[in-house]
Amino acid sequence: MAVQQEVLEIKTYSHIERRDTSNGRIAYMKSSRLPVWQVVKLAKSYNMDAEKTAAYWGEHCSKEWVESALDYYRDFPEEIDALIQASEQLTFETLQQRLPQLERIALPVEGEAE
Repeated sequence: MAVQQEVLEIKTYSHIERRDTSNGRIAYMKSSRLPVWQVVKLAKSYNMDAEKTAAYWGEHCSKEWVESALDYYRDFPEEIDALIQASEQLTFETLQQRLPQLERIALPVEGEAE
């Protein structure tokens, strides 16, 4: 993405910044570890309701914060949908390829016989 485009994004989406990751430059919510795609994925479960999505995080985020992510999504749906889809295709096996020491553990569920 061109530098000019990123400067325009900074001015347009006040709560969003791009960060370098192993998957390239990805849009993140400022002052958080949340990528925009995670905010949008949660918002989809709330029918794109910014207020309900913000309430999920409680005091830690505002409706305006979520609206910034949704505005970004409206302008760049292909980018965000691709990241959401990639996250949904992640399996234990693909994670284990990246993290060879990763082990699966079973936790007992309360009330179930062992």
